[in-house]
Amino acid sequence: MGLQMTAARPIAALSLLVLSLLTWTHPTIVDAAHPPEIIRKPQNQGVRVGGVASFYCAARGDPPPSIVWRKNGKKVSGTQSRYTVLEQPGGISILRIEPVRAGRDDAPYECVAENGVGDAVSADATLTIYEGDKTPAGFPVITQGPGTRVIEVGHTVLMTCKAIGNPTPNIYWIKNQTKVDMSNPRYSLKDGFLQIENSREEDQGKYECVAENSMGTEHSKATNLYVKVRRVPPTFSRPPETISEVMLGSNLNLSCIAVGSPMPHVKWMKGSEDLTPENEMPIGRNVLQLINIQESANYTCIAASTLGQIDSVSVVKVQSLPTAPTDVQISEVTATSVRLEWSYKGPEDLQYYVIQYKPKNANQAFSEISGIITMYYVVRALSPYTEYEFYVIAVNNIGRGPPSAPATCTTGETKMESAPRNVQVRTLSSSTMVITWEPPETPNGQVTGYKVYYTTNSNQPEASWNSQMVDNSELTTVSELTPHAIYTVRVQAYTSMGAGPMSTPVQVKAQQGVPSQPSNFRATDIGETAVTLQWTKPTHSSENIVHYELYWNDTYANQAHHKRISNSEAYTLDGLYPDTLYYIWLAARSQRGEGATTPPIPVRTKQYVPGAPPRNITAIATSSTTISLSWLPPPVERSNGRIIYYKVFFVEVGREDDEATTMTLNMTSIVLDELKRWTEYKIWVLAGTSVGDGPRSHPIILRTQEDVPGDPQDVKATPLNSTSIHVSWKPPLEKDRNGIIRGYHIHAQELRDEGKGFLNEPFKFDVVDTLEFNVTGLQPDTKYSIQVAALTRKGDGDRSAAIVVKTPGGVPVRPTVSLKIMEREPIVSIELEWERPAQTYGELRGYRLRWGVKDQALKEEMLSGPQMTKKRFDNLERGVEYEFRVAGSNHIGIGQETVKIFQTPEGTPGGPPSNITIRFQTPDVLCVTWDPPTREHRNGIITRYDVQFHKKIDHGLGSERNMTLRKAVFTNLEENTEYIFRVRAYTKQGAGPFSDKLIVETERDMGRAPMSLQAEATSEQTAEIWWEPVTSRGKLLGYKIFYTMTAVEDLDDWQTKTVGLTESADLVNLEKFAQYAVAIAARFKNGLGRLSEKVTVRIKPEDVPLNLRAHDVSTHSMTLSWSPPIRLTPVNYKISFDAMKVFVDSQGFSQTQIVPKREIILKHYVKTHTINELSPFTTYNVNVSAIPSDYSYRPPTKITVTTQMAAPQPMVKPDFYGVVNGEEILVILPQASEEYGPISHYYLVVVPEDKSNLHKIPDQFLTDDLLPGRNKPERPNAPYIAAKFPQRSIPFTFHLGSGDDYHNFTNRKLEREKRYRIFVRAVVDTPQKHLYTSSPFSEFLSLDMREAPPGERPHRPDPNWPAEPEVSVNRNKDEPEILWVVLPLMVSTFIVSTALIVLCVVKRRRQPCKTPDQAAVTRPLMAADLGAGPTPSDPVDMRRLNFQTPGMISHPPIPISEFANHIERLKSNDNQKFSQEYESIEPGQQFTWDNSNLEHNKSKNRYANVTAYDHSRVQLPAVEGVVGSDYINANYCDGYRKHNAYVATQGPLQETFVDFWRMCWELKTATIVMMTRLEERTRIKCDQYWPTRGTETYGQIFVTITETQELATYSIRTFQLCRQGFNDRREIKQLQFTAWPDHGVPDHPAPFLQFLRRCRALTPPESGPVIVHCSAGVGRTGCYIVIDSMLERMKHEKIIDIYGHVTCLRAQRNYMVQTEDQYIFIHDAILEAIICGVTEVPARNLHTHLQKLLITEPGETISGMEVEFKKLSNVKMDSSKFVTANLPCNKHKNRLVHILPYESSRVYLTPIHGIEGSDYVNASFIDGYRYRSAYIAAQGPVQDAAEDFWRMLWEHNSTIVVMLTKLKEMGREKCFQYWPHERSVRYQYYVVDPIAEYNMPQYKLREFKVTDARDGSSRTVRQFQFIDWPEQGVPKSGEGFIDFIGQVHKTKEQFGQDGPITVHCSAGVGRSGVFITLSIVLERMQYEGVLDVFQTVRILRSQRPAMVQTEDQYHFCYRAALEYLGSFDNYTN
Repeated sequence: MGLQMTAARPIAALSLLVLSLLTWTHPTIVDAAHPPEIIRKPQNQGVRVGGVASFYCAARGDPPPSIVWRKNGKKVSGTQSRYTVLEQPGGISILRIEPVRAGRDDAPYECVAENGVGDAVSADATLTIYEGDKTPAGFPVITQGPGTRVIEVGHTVLMTCKAIGNPTPNIYWIKNQTKVDMSNPRYSLKDGFLQIENSREEDQGKYECVAENSMGTEHSKATNLYVKVRRVPPTFSRPPETISEVMLGSNLNLSCIAVGSPMPHVKWMKGSEDLTPENEMPIGRNVLQLINIQESANYTCIAASTLGQIDSVSVVKVQSLPTAPTDVQISEVTATSVRLEWSYKGPEDLQYYVIQYKPKNANQAFSEISGIITMYYVVRALSPYTEYEFYVIAVNNIGRGPPSAPATCTTGETKMESAPRNVQVRTLSSSTMVITWEPPETPNGQVTGYKVYYTTNSNQPEASWNSQMVDNSELTTVSELTPHAIYTVRVQAYTSMGAGPMSTPVQVKAQQGVPSQPSNFRATDIGETAVTLQWTKPTHSSENIVHYELYWNDTYANQAHHKRISNSEAYTLDGLYPDTLYYIWLAARSQRGEGATTPPIPVRTKQYVPGAPPRNITAIATSSTTISLSWLPPPVERSNGRIIYYKVFFVEVGREDDEATTMTLNMTSIVLDELKRWTEYKIWVLAGTSVGDGPRSHPIILRTQEDVPGDPQDVKATPLNSTSIHVSWKPPLEKDRNGIIRGYHIHAQELRDEGKGFLNEPFKFDVVDTLEFNVTGLQPDTKYSIQVAALTRKGDGDRSAAIVVKTPGGVPVRPTVSLKIMEREPIVSIELEWERPAQTYGELRGYRLRWGVKDQALKEEMLSGPQMTKKRFDNLERGVEYEFRVAGSNHIGIGQETVKIFQTPEGTPGGPPSNITIRFQTPDVLCVTWDPPTREHRNGIITRYDVQFHKKIDHGLGSERNMTLRKAVFTNLEENTEYIFRVRAYTKQGAGPFSDKLIVETERDMGRAPMSLQAEATSEQTAEIWWEPVTSRGKLLGYKIFYTMTAVEDLDDWQTKTVGLTESADLVNLEKFAQYAVAIAARFKNGLGRLSEKVTVRIKPEDVPLNLRAHDVSTHSMTLSWSPPIRLTPVNYKISFDAMKVFVDSQGFSQTQIVPKREIILKHYVKTHTINELSPFTTYNVNVSAIPSDYSYRPPTKITVTTQMAAPQPMVKPDFYGVVNGEEILVILPQASEEYGPISHYYLVVVPEDKSNLHKIPDQFLTDDLLPGRNKPERPNAPYIAAKFPQRSIPFTFHLGSGDDYHNFTNRKLEREKRYRIFVRAVVDTPQKHLYTSSPFSEFLSLDMREAPPGERPHRPDPNWPAEPEVSVNRNKDEPEILWVVLPLMVSTFIVSTALIVLCVVKRRRQPCKTPDQAAVTRPLMAADLGAGPTPSDPVDMRRLNFQTPGMISHPPIPISEFANHIERLKSNDNQKFSQEYESIEPGQQFTWDNSNLEHNKSKNRYANVTAYDHSRVQLPAVEGVVGSDYINANYCDGYRKHNAYVATQGPLQETFVDFWRMCWELKTATIVMMTRLEERTRIKCDQYWPTRGTETYGQIFVTITETQELATYSIRTFQLCRQGFNDRREIKQLQFTAWPDHGVPDHPAPFLQFLRRCRALTPPESGPVIVHCSAGVGRTGCYIVIDSMLERMKHEKIIDIYGHVTCLRAQRNYMVQTEDQYIFIHDAILEAIICGVTEVPARNLHTHLQKLLITEPGETISGMEVEFKKLSNVKMDSSKFVTANLPCNKHKNRLVHILPYESSRVYLTPIHGIEGSDYVNASFIDGYRYRSAYIAAQGPVQDAAEDFWRMLWEHNSTIVVMLTKLKEMGREKCFQYWPHERSVRYQYYVVDPIAEYNMPQYKLREFKVTDARDGSSRTVRQFQFIDWPEQGVPKSGEGFIDFIGQVHKTKEQFGQDGPITVHCSAGVGRSGVFITLSIVLERMQYEGVLDVFQTVRILRSQRPAMVQTEDQYHFCYRAALEYLGSFDNYTN
């Protein structure tokens, strides 16, 4: 209360103040104190021994006194065991003695009270103790004491107590040693009984009744009263309604009733809001009243008591439309689809969602997708690169809610679908044209530029056309055209997705003054014989069009027609054929000539009924009852339409035509069946169109076929002599002839002697027109079976019964012949010997001998007498097959011949190669060709040639080559030198003689080679080369450039380009990323000079700026932007630009304008620059180059940029010449210069004199106001346009007022007495219609001015007249950079400037190219099918035998024992010998890939330069009607001892999925090996060709994925394949290796070897070839095939042949083993396999395997376990692998100096700005079994690195830490305590708060809450510390450790996030290695049933050194794995 004083009350205030002070200093003045006063004195008591004595004393006073008890004057302490002092409210103190003791407690007791005021007061009482039965008479005795009672709360209890004594004792009660307060109304005492009503919990206690009289006091025994509280948790007796549906705005009462003991309080909540106030909370029942409900909500009824809380939710649903979805997000944006996600915060009773969308700002209805039941959806079928707006609407059972807020996005770009539109071309001069266009209608992306193609030969492929790149502007100029040539122009747009389609061709004639192409040429009305044509006049008609030239040809007559038609825009062409395709084109002609024609348009005239019947009707009787009928359609010229049906009529000859059968069909053939046999039919056919039937054909008569006849009759056979039989017969019976008998067949076959069975082949004789025949040529004394068959046109009839006849004896039988070789050297001689024939059938007179080369004419010799039985043949040809025939002769003739075939042995060729021809490709490159030796000197099959070539003065010391081709090329010849060439051929036996020496003399003066040739890619399709010029001496004509992707010596296989006198050139249309070799030679009058040194260039721009673009191009400026080069770090950028353009000036003359080159140097950080002071409508050649630190030359990147058009320069005013005939005024009109853009047209504007116009200038008259219009009111003296002149057709003089029309404008008649002014307006040819310039006004003109002078009218100078030799043109003073010169000066300036640039280039070293020779077209030499035999040889060995290349000779197979040393030698000198060996690999052959280059197959190749060789490609069964369906980019590849063991193919493309799966099916493949990921380094390496889930259909193949297993380094997918029409199902496994890095090769081969062995284990032996692919199918694919094959070879042989196998693969698919690094990796992998061997063990064999490891084999000193562990140490640690760890700033962070993380696998931290080494922590990522980087192996943190440890856990989301050490062991620190124990600690950014610690038997689990102090985010980290690992050695049992591993991983699965598990001990390698090893091994056993401890540790050591540090730990891994297996019966049994 505030104190308020007034002036009237000063005394009262003062009095109050004094009183306050007195009170403060003397409080007794206000409140007096009272001394103590005893108000209840203790009473004397007499009690029994052992009883209870209670003294009560009460005192009062102020302050309240304290009471002290004394015994015998001494203070009684409450701490004594039998004495209790109790203080009660009201100043009462109780002294209780229990039990009392005689002689000790019987004494006076005093109660003393004091409070510090006055004296203390006291009262006393005496305690008398009675022993035994010495109590006085009448002493109270309790006869019935209380007993223990238990009651429920609220009930009444009666406590009984009865006592006797004299006098009658008084009874009172004590509770808990204190008198019961009987003032409590619930308590009552009657007859000593204590009754407690409505009991409560506080009534519970120990009760005593006390009986007291004058004789003494007696206490009963203390008993308990228990008050039992009934405790019933709350329950709802009537819960609220679960759901209540109400209408919007209505009211509702929600009732909630709960019961329990105690009764609960009930309240209502809405969400987190309390609806019932705390102080008004009812008990048991609560009714919630809801009024005017506006929204659905959840209401919760909560019932709570001391025993708990329950709740029940009642949903109140408002029946209303749903609210709008919120938070609409767009993701996964592609070109045609987006993914929408949204949230909905309303009730969940929705039925579905609706998505509405449309292009933003588009005036169209929304597209709608309904029925969506998820809160996400992928909207598809969108248009690419279009901005869309999306709305989401929720729908419930009432209806649709409001839409969400719009979400907008722009779809991604995709391949362009449309071409640039409205391409217009016009010539500025005979050498320059300007091209304009409009952007594509659907570019599907941002157009970044255009490419203009132009050519004079449109039949060439577009790649050969001239082209010019343009920025994203829409016009350009092209100069240096060939005058009067017709050019075809097409424009192609570019986006970031690449090039789009080309525009339709537009033609233009490079001739000044001729019209351009008519546009919109079309056929509007097409009839049967006429067509109406319409077109639009040429946009640029130049001078007036005189007429049009109409051309057409027809596809029927193949004739071209031409007609000149009048100047109109329509024409009807008649006299045409019906239904005929015509090609029609049109050109406009002016006085200067004919312009370019339109593209031919196809026009087909309408149909009519055919004018002729079908042609070439052919009927063939195919049987006795069928006739095959076929025909051709009517002649094309008379078909008169499309023939849609045919009618066939046929009837028997002799019957009426109207009885014919009619058949209607739409084919041109039919089979008439069910006809009568051998019957004549009349047949005719007609054709019909949609109009009706055509005329009938002439009928043809045909008889049905004959049947086969019966057997001939009365057959007889009689022998004539020993070799002839006479056979006779009669024809078949008449009824069996079935036609005309056309002959007979006689069958004679030799029978065995016993007459059973046939011998040899039968004889068959054809007989015509006779019934007898002599069968000759038979064997004497031989039985023959004779049969005869008749022959009709149908064929053989039945044969007659066989007749057996025997020939008599005759000529000698065959002699027995033998052959032996007499001599092999020096000549081939053989001896032929024979025996006398067994049967001679008379006297043997001699022998006939025939011999010679097989299949050639044989020599014959008759030997007289039987004694001659041998013959020697000398000088036989070598290497050929000879045929020898011997027969005996007798008096009858020559006997049977015996034939012997003999293959003569091969020899060396007997002669040299023939027809040797020489030709110089360049003066220092000689090409020699030859043919094989002549046949007689060949002596076998020529296998190769030896070529010797050397200088004549070297006397045979020169190069010698082994070749299989008949062509050799020699390079680097010296001038004026004689060379000697000779060649010899080889067979398998050796070499033949050399040819005669051929002396070749080179030129005296070859002409030196251009020096310092260099090349650099300037884009992905172009490269620039430059060189030092060759001294001319007046003879130099230019240069010839040679370039190729395969740098062979033969220049005939190179591409060439010829250039003039320049020092640089651009190579265009090159293969992206391909490597080219380039050389150059000078061109002189007498031929080429020396060839320069070859250089290589990869078509990947690395030293040039990228993405050069021109933006904001205006009339006088442009802005350039670019990206830095990939490789080069420039110190500056240089921009240079120049231009040259040709235009027509204001006099009509062509002028050439040269803009000299300007250069701008920019800083290296500048990536954009604006160039000003440019000239309008000028095409600039812009170059931007990067300048290196040594300022050497680098080629620029180039674009052409055309500045915008500007209004023409000012014109002079029109001039008056004179009045003509008093009605017209002759005026002279000016012409505008086209320097700033071509003139589209001119307007001549007439302005009659009017006051409103007097002060206006010409530019103030708007064109739109001058144009006539319907709604424009005619006003007097209004200005008007009198004439329009297209382009340059403006006349020099003009008759004003003639009344004629000029392009729809009327030159109105002039009025007398009226004055006029005129001006000319020139409009530039651009869509921007406002670009024009107006001349000044003429003077006032009128008809009363002077007459025009007589004579010839003035005219403008003719630009086609001969001009002066030199035209001087004044330069514009405002533009000093523009130089006007004549053409010669321009050329010389260009040459000089180019020469100055080229002088700066430096020489480049040649790099060999490994690309196959794409020009070679020869079949493979190794054509034999080596796999045909049952025991195939190894393909590599066969190649070494049959096709030894120099490389294979010099690189033989390597013994396994020498392989390690071999690799060490190859790796010396920085892998120099490896490089040499890899570069020398060549198959030595040239192969074709024609199928890959077919146009319909090119799209199936992922990379243009990776093709499939024809001879080894996989050919699929062709699909009928599908061209190229047999092609897939795949080749068979050989394995070890198995041909076609693999198929190497590219990663499938979208368009080749069907082919890929078809190949899998056809080849019966069971395994697919995939060596790439789908995307690497943001590039698509392979399209996903398999289904992610379920089944997908690829053509006729159904592929179902049944299982997917993803492991750390590879994935396994299992597919089931079915094919349409087939019943069987096949299983294919795909194994994808995912650990191959994006760049280079794996750091260690162990994971790859593990993958490879898994592939082989899963491949059934009987399956088809293994299909292997990466991206291109050559690099990693080659590695896999070679390593797999070598591992197989090592199982059977002791040698390794990597070089041979790679060579073999290169002969089957190009580029196999693509890089040197891959080649080295193959060697490293094989060496790893040799060193480590196969250590994989099936789980069930582990026990046996472990026993073997622990045994020391006889003769050995160490066990297998020791040997295996020592092998692990073979991994050499290179110090270069520990880069960051060895930095000085990081050394103190390492616990041990030799345990450091590899750079490749170390854990990176986010660097802290300004702190060196802040990204380092001593920890390494380790791969698990299923996941990459599944673990982090770390050292136990040192104190300096504790903060880094927590930073590592946070940044890499590691929430599980495994600690395998104590902080100290063996007295040394093993790990710093990096975690807090009791309270939170901050480690740099992270606050670590301990949550809990659990002590388990074998480990401790600690939980920490880690919070990032920067943003407040937090996560839980769990640390498992294993405490059972002994300080020395390893645990005795692995069981506990395995359980620990399982607990860690189980916790990871339940609580861990996606991050790795961090494992550390002290150094992070020993125990940590054991933990990770066992984790991997055990998990692999679960999945695969195998384990490989050695390889697992080996792989771990490739990621962190010394993992599993000791042999004990290594042994423990085996033991623990075995113990783990012991828990599974299936392994232990």
